Amino acid sequence: MISSSHVARLELNSSREGANLEYIKNIVVRYLLSTDAAQKAHILNAISTALRFSDDELRRVRQCQTATWWPAGAAQR
Repeated sequence: MISSSHVARLELNSSREGANLEYIKNIVVRYLLSTDAAQKAHILNAISTALRFSDDELRRVRQCQTATWWPAGAAQR
């Protein structure tokens, strides 16, 4: 038999997971909509913390951002 305290803990954990998912969704949306490089870098720190990126994962994401950034007015080939 499952105790009421166990059920309460499961409900609390589920509520926390929902709140965490909502937070992650919001920061990812902000990241995707941002056009400011400094703001994107700041938001990436929040994303990497929330998703527990390893140092290597964060380094790879930052490298990819740098490699795909095009200065304003530059032609993409």
